Amino acid sequence: MAKRYIIYSLSDCNFCTAAKELLEENNIDFYNFNLDNDHDFLLEVKEYYNHRTVPIVIENNKETGNTKFVGGFNELSEVLNAS
Repeated sequence: MAKRYIIYSLSDCNFCTAAKELLEENNIDFYNFNLDNDHDFLLEVKEYYNHRTVPIVIENNKETGNTKFVGGFNELSEVLNAS
């Protein structure tokens, strides 16, 4: 399965930076949506995924378009270590 990740992040978030670096180190495609200037949308994303912190990481299957909520940095790390 060809997959990539979507990350909702903030600039001053160490875990956000670590998640992006982890994906870069593993040569995995990702899109980063920095929400520094859109606090309302950040609140919507947190509520939608029922996740209180950033980053919010979503796995996206490039072939089907299906997405799956991963969690934050720790969950992303676990997923990548398991593959």
